[in-house]
Amino acid sequence: MFQKILIGTLLILPMVAEARPVSYPTGWTTMLMNDADKNAVHVHYSPTFTYSVGYKDEYWREDEWSFHGVQVNKLLKR
Repeated sequence: MFQKILIGTLLILPMVAEARPVSYPTGWTTMLMNDADKNAVHVHYSPTFTYSVGYKDEYWREDEWSFHGVQVNKLLKR
């Protein structure tokens, strides 16, 4: 019985770790991404549960090119 519970738990845990960041009203979120092509950071503030406003920065290594911009997100299915 213990083995079945252990195996079931180990199969469920990786699915839980796949969650995406959630923005709560009056909350801040910071997301970082680093891979072989680029480094990116996205910081945003959610004044309400329906939208967020933030800053996006990307640096593309191969092209030595940077992007800086303001980003507005409509938060769906809330």
